[in-house]
Amino acid sequence: MATIVLRAIFALAMVIAPTGYVTLVSPAAGMAAPPDCGPGNWWNPGANECQPTAPPNCGPGNWWNPATDACQPVAPRPPG
Repeated sequence: MATIVLRAIFALAMVIAPTGYVTLVSPAAGMAAPPDCGPGNWWNPGANECQPTAPPNCGPGNWWNPATDACQPVAPRPPG
């Protein structure tokens, strides 16, 4: 009877051990501070890089689309 109980405790420990490890180690990596990008810049976690605070100057007839992170024309080009 004691061997069955010991085997059950061992099996339970084997199931719980990975969960305990992930619980203790993962939050430390997720709570790391972003790098210091310096004045006039901000950390973009999606692009994993420092980016300027103000959007770039796209020139006349264009606008900055933050969704695509690129300059785009104000009006679509006519077909043809």
